Amino acid sequence: QLPTNQLAALIVPVASPPVEQSAVQQALVQAVEQRRLAARILAERIQLTGGIDIEPEQQSLAIALQTEDAARGDIYRNAQATVSLTPGEQLWFLMERRTWLARKARIAQGGFGLTLVPEWEVNADFILQDLSTVHTNINVLVNAMSNDVADPVAQSALRLEVLKLLAQVWEFGLHPDGQAGDLGERMRIVQDELARLNQRAALPVGYTDTVTPPGFRIQEE
Repeated sequence: QLPTNQLAALIVPVASPPVEQSAVQQALVQAVEQRRLAARILAERIQLTGGIDIEPEQQSLAIALQTEDAARGDIYRNAQATVSLTPGEQLWFLMERRTWLARKARIAQGGFGLTLVPEWEVNADFILQDLSTVHTNINVLVNAMSNDVADPVAQSALRLEVLKLLAQVWEFGLHPDGQAGDLGERMRIVQDELARLNQRAALPVGYTDTVTPPGFRIQEE
């Protein structure tokens, strides 16, 4: 049986810094709390009024989201400037950034049913590009980390796990620069490697452009 959930095992959360160095982290904690509060107040206002006269609450949430975005930006820039991070810690930061940018992209695409941050809607393509870059960096980093995995089966299984993640992201429209055909070919190569090692994915996946809509599908043996 193929090893699973190896990607999660590679992630190493970054320990909190000393108090005197934690101003940026504290700003993010406060921004997250404020965003959650603003979202709850807006939701309660919508429920109370049926979506009428919600502009003040809507604006408060927009400000809270932009404040959190700025605080997260400070965190990521600090992380990029830190040369002592282990690969696992670098992966943690990338996955955290991935989660935030996915939420930001959803907001930019009107995924919550109303305009929250107009500036993000105008720059939706740039947000998707940032998210695409993060996914590419995750793939590069995990491939490098997989070289330290001694078991060739586990090594190939880890690479397949990341490729499946990218395929899922592509299906959701959150990886616009992802060449689906190239991604499908890389998945085929890794799955062929596993077959040569007498291991097979329980549900082999590949890209198919002969169906409507084209996309990633479970492949028949």
